[in-house]
Amino acid sequence: MGVIEPVPARLPTVQLPALYPQSLRELLLPAFTVLIVGFSYDVVTAYIFARRGEEIVANRELLALGVANAASALVHGFPVTSCPASGTRPAPPRSPTSAPRTCAGDGAAG
Repeated sequence: MGVIEPVPARLPTVQLPALYPQSLRELLLPAFTVLIVGFSYDVVTAYIFARRGEEIVANRELLALGVANAASALVHGFPVTSCPASGTRPAPPRSPTSAPRTCAGDGAAG
């Protein structure tokens, strides 16, 4: 296997990503959809792991998710979510003809 590009020996610089008006318009609806699905999974995960009597404030969960994703974007990282399709646990048995795993409707919650 050939090397495409050398691996940088330093951490990435913190900078704003390039924003183009046409790209922003095209990505607005898909980004909003991913926001709703990711936020839903994060809040459900918070309720599942909450200790008895612990209060979950959905607005704080959304703020934490937004801050983490904004910080990730500044160093060109990946978005943050608790989506079960992220590979943090084994996949449930599937038939060869079943749909690929995604955050929405993968049947892996719980």
